[in-house]
Amino acid sequence: MNLYSLSSIMASNKKSNTVKEAMRWISISTELPIMVSVLAYIGYLIGKRFGSPYDMLGIVIGGILGFILGVIGIFAMAGIIKPRKKSSRVV
Repeated sequence: MNLYSLSSIMASNKKSNTVKEAMRWISISTELPIMVSVLAYIGYLIGKRFGSPYDMLGIVIGGILGFILGVIGIFAMAGIIKPRKKSSRVV
């Protein structure tokens, strides 16, 4: 193994780590807007089903719920929130 092949292997590993890291950040940065948009739309559909005055209420409630769930999802992906371990204890 010569020096050129070793450096090309190292460069390809760096490149794959960079792409992996970029995809992780893209995933984290799109989590919040998607959650807010989808849940606001679901809230709109639910509000529309109950009648015209509830459209905006559904959008607001869905948007707030989407924001909260999106922030929790971002914290989980970033590793700030650790999942709880399931206990094997039977109650």
